[in-house]
Amino acid sequence: MKNSQRAILALEILFVLAVACAPFVFGDGMIIPIVPDQPYPLVLNHHVNITINGEHAVVNVDQEFKNDCDYVDDGGTVIVYDEAKSDIRPMPRPPPNYYCRDIEGTYVFPVPEGGVKDFSLVVGGKVLEGNMLDAETAKKIYQENAIARKEASLLSYVGKDTFAASVSIPKGETVRVRVTYEQEIKSSYGLNELFYPLSTERYTTKPIDPVDLRISIINTNGDIGFIYSPTYNVTIDRDLNGQKNQAQVTYYSKEIPDRDFVLYYGVTGLDYDVKLISNKKAGSDGGYFMLFLYPTVTDAAIVPKDVVFVIDTSGSMSGTKIEQAKSALKYSLARLNDGDKFGIVTFNNEVDYYNSEMQDASGKDAASAYVSSLEAGGSTNIYGALGTADEMLAKENDGRLHVIVLLTDGQDTTGHSNEMIIAAMNNSDAKLFPFGVGEQIDFELLDKLANAYGDGIPTYIRSDDQLETVMKNFVDRISRPLLTDVTVEINTPGLMDSFKFTGGTSDVLPKKIPSIFAGSQVVLVGRYTGSGMAPIYLKGKVGGEEVTKTYYVKFENEANNAFVERAWATRKVGYLLDQITIDGETPELKAEITELATKYGIPTPYTSYVVTTASGQNIMRDLGISEAAPQFSYGGTSTAGAAYKSAGTMGGAQNYAQSGMQIVDDKTFISADGTWSDITCGTGSVSRTVTFGSDEYRQLSNDPNVAKYLAAGDSIVLCTGSEKIAITPSGAGVSTEPVNVSITTGASGLPEVKVTGAGNAEKNPLGWLGQLVPIGVVLVFCTGFVLYQIMFRRPQMVELQTYKVLSSDTRQDILQELLEGDRTPTDLSSKLGKSKSTVVEHLDKMVEAGMIEKIERPGKKFVFYKLTRKGKDALRGNNGTGIGG
Repeated sequence: MKNSQRAILALEILFVLAVACAPFVFGDGMIIPIVPDQPYPLVLNHHVNITINGEHAVVNVDQEFKNDCDYVDDGGTVIVYDEAKSDIRPMPRPPPNYYCRDIEGTYVFPVPEGGVKDFSLVVGGKVLEGNMLDAETAKKIYQENAIARKEASLLSYVGKDTFAASVSIPKGETVRVRVTYEQEIKSSYGLNELFYPLSTERYTTKPIDPVDLRISIINTNGDIGFIYSPTYNVTIDRDLNGQKNQAQVTYYSKEIPDRDFVLYYGVTGLDYDVKLISNKKAGSDGGYFMLFLYPTVTDAAIVPKDVVFVIDTSGSMSGTKIEQAKSALKYSLARLNDGDKFGIVTFNNEVDYYNSEMQDASGKDAASAYVSSLEAGGSTNIYGALGTADEMLAKENDGRLHVIVLLTDGQDTTGHSNEMIIAAMNNSDAKLFPFGVGEQIDFELLDKLANAYGDGIPTYIRSDDQLETVMKNFVDRISRPLLTDVTVEINTPGLMDSFKFTGGTSDVLPKKIPSIFAGSQVVLVGRYTGSGMAPIYLKGKVGGEEVTKTYYVKFENEANNAFVERAWATRKVGYLLDQITIDGETPELKAEITELATKYGIPTPYTSYVVTTASGQNIMRDLGISEAAPQFSYGGTSTAGAAYKSAGTMGGAQNYAQSGMQIVDDKTFISADGTWSDITCGTGSVSRTVTFGSDEYRQLSNDPNVAKYLAAGDSIVLCTGSEKIAITPSGAGVSTEPVNVSITTGASGLPEVKVTGAGNAEKNPLGWLGQLVPIGVVLVFCTGFVLYQIMFRRPQMVELQTYKVLSSDTRQDILQELLEGDRTPTDLSSKLGKSKSTVVEHLDKMVEAGMIEKIERPGKKFVFYKLTRKGKDALRGNNGTGIGG
C-alpha cells in the first residue's frame, strides 16, 4: 500500500471513530441534533408575541420544526419534490439511513440578560422538563457543539445563561414548540431596552415562512417617545386605542434572521422625548453617542405651511412614473391642513403652473382635477421650474414655513450649470426636499440643493413602483410641522456648570438638523469625552417665535452598545462624501474617508484592504459602494453619500450585506481565500496559530469577549490585545477530542456504557480500574465498527463531505451556473437573486470542499470561480460514490 493510500485510510479511520464515538453535544437557540453530522431540522415558522406592561414583559414563542425527509427512493433513483418550482429535481443520493432518520436533539434557548422566570416548554402538546443552566455550565455546551459541528458562530452565545431540554422529532414529522417566560425590561432614566434571541434561527437551511415578531407596549409610566431597533427595520404603530402610552412594534419577514432582536424605546412626561444611547470602551478617553428627539406633544398648535410641488413631466417620466407621481400629488393635496397654502409647478422643456399665486388649502379639490390632466413629454428644465417656485414663495412674506418638493428623474437640459440652478433659489427662505427617481438623475445637483436649501437629505427612489409609496410617507411626515430652524446644544459651558458632566462633545452630525414634525424622529450622532449627566438644550421656532426646551441625559462610562460607534462612523463617512460632491475631492478628505471606511468596514469608492489569510499570505481586497444602505435614508439610494446620512429615519440593522464582509460586535472581518480577517490587524506577522477545536482553542473561547469574535468562522485572523492570532481549520468533520466514559447498571442488571461529551462525564466510583473496563468495551465496539465501515461502506465516507456541500439548493444552483463557464460573485448574485455576501459564503464552503477553485487573473480586477474535476463529477454522478444515482 502506498504512503498516500495509508494516509487516506488513517484519516478515514479517525473520521469513522469520531462519528461512531462522538460525544453527546447540545446546541443553542433551537433544536440541535445530538449526532454532530445530522442536519438541523427546518424551522418552518417563528411567531413571537411580547406584551410589555410597565417594566415587566411576558414572552410567548410559537415555532414549528420539521425533520425534513424529502428524499424518495423510486426504483433506485433518488429524487426530491421542489414545492417552490412544482417539479421533481434529481438530487445527490444521501448515505443510506443517514439523513432521513429520527432526530434526537436538544432545544436550547439563550436567556436574555437579567434572567427570566416561569419558563415553560411545550413540545407536541406535552410539557417538557428542562434545566436552567448558568453561563459557566452553558459555555461548555456551546464550545463542544461549535467544535463538533464546525459551527463557530455558536460561540457568540458564550457568557449567556441557557434553558435546555431534550426533544425528539420522528423522520418526516413536524413538531410544534411553544415557549413562555417572563422578564424584566432594562430601564434607566426613561430609556428602556428589550432583547430577544432571534439569531438562533440562522441554522435552518431554508427561508422561514414567516418570522413574525410582535411587541405590544400596553402600559408605561408616561408617553411613549422614540422607538428604535439597531438590528432590524421595524414597523411602528403608535397611540393604540388613542392612548399615548401604548404602541405596537412589528418585525415580519420570510428571510432567515442572523442577528438577535434589540429594541429601545423612551418614556417621558414632557413635550419631547430626548434620550441618549452611548458607548465608551474601557480605557478609552472618548466615546460615541446617539441622541434621539421625538415629539410626544399632540395638542400643540400646528405651524401652518406653504408648499410648492415641483413635478417633472418630461418624456422620460411617461408610463408608471407619471401615473404614480400624479397619485402621490393628489394624496399630498388631500393631506393639507386648514390654513396651509399650496402651489403646483410642472416642467418639461417649458415651465407651467396651476396658478401663479399660492392657493388656500380650500381649493385643493379643484387642483386635483388639474393634476389628472398632466401628461409626460419633452425635455427637462429644472432651472426654470425652481426659479418659478422660488418666486411664488417670495411673495408670501408671512413668517410661515415655506417648503418646495422637487420630483425629477433626469438632468437639466437647458444648458444651465448646477451653480446657476442653485442660485435660482435665492429669493425665498424655502426648505427644499428633492426626490430623484431612477439612475439617470443628476445626483450631484440634488445633493447640493439639499445641502444648500433643505435638511441635507435628498431621497433617491430606485424603483418606479416605489415612487408613490415613498412620496406619501414623506407627505405624512411633514403634514404637521412643530419646530423649525432647529438647533441642539449639549452641555454648553457656563449654562449648567453645576452638572456632573465635565466632558464635551464633538463631530455631531448632521450639521444641519431637520425641522421636527409630529410623528417624526430625529437622530443625532457624535463623540464625547467624560461621563455623567448633561443638559440638552433644544431650540427652534414655533410660528416664527423662538423657543428653548431643556432636557437631561446621561453619558455612560461603559461599552455595551457597539453599534453606536459604527453608526457615527457611517454618518461621518456620508458627510465627508457629501463634501467631495459639493466642493470636490481633496487629499485630506480622501485620506479621512479611507481611514474611517477601512477601520469600520464601510464600503466606499476609496475602500480597499490588505488582509491576512490563515496561512499568513497578504491579499488585497477591494469593496465597492454598498447597495444595502437605503435603510439610512427616506427612500432608496444610488449614491454613497446619501446612503449614510439620514437624520430622521436612521434605524435598522447596520448590516451592509457587502460581498465578503461580516461585522461581529465592534470588529469587521473581510473574507480572503477562505479566511475571515480582522481588518484592524494590518500586515504584521501572526504571533501564534491555533487549530480550531484544540485545547488551546477551547481556552481562547472561555473568554466571552474573545469567543464572540471566534464566532466569525473556523478560519480567521484575529487581533486581540497585543496578539495577532490565526485560527486554522482542524480538517476533521466532527470532534476528535477524547470521549469520557462512565459505567452504569441498566434495568437488566447488566453493565451499560454511557458516552458523554468531554468535561461532562459522570464520576466513576471504581477509579482508574473502573475506567479501563468501559474504555476497552468502547474501543472494541468502535474498532469493529471501523472495520465494518472500511470493508463494506467505504464509499459512504468519501461521500459525506460532498453530500453535505450539495445539500444546499443554493450551492447546487451555483455549481450548475459554473458548469456553463467561469463566473464572478457579481454574476452569480445577479443570476440567482442572492446577495453577494450569501453567494461568497457558499463559494468559500465549496472551495474548502475542493469542488470549485478561485482564480485571480493578472490585470483583471474581478475574481472568478470555476469548477474542479471533483465538482463536475459530483454534478454528473461520475465520482464512484453513488452521488447522482
